[in-house]
Amino acid sequence: MTTSRDRERLDAVAMKTQRMDNSVAPLTGASEGGGKVVARQLTAAGVTVYVGSQDARRGQAAVDEIGGDARLLVLDVTGPASITDAARQLGARENLVVDGGATVILG
Repeated sequence: MTTSRDRERLDAVAMKTQRMDNSVAPLTGASEGGGKVVARQLTAAGVTVYVGSQDARRGQAAVDEIGGDARLLVLDVTGPASITDAARQLGARENLVVDGGATVILG
């Protein structure tokens, strides 16, 4: 669980983060906890963050809370079809931040 003190410390680090304007990063596990903190930091640095969440309602609530250029990406990292669909939605990306607690082996 992320405490308010942790958030303040991480937000302070984010303020010192190099600007990453025009970057895009899908982020799994971003609808709560540490993933949401990372998403907030990335958006503060100018990154468009796709907030990966299994639950659309919870994910949209996180997007609204994170602000900046956060966008919802409904994604179940344990489902190959969901991963394929998300990949199609996102196209080619240079960044992927994995914060979910699952390991997925494809192929």
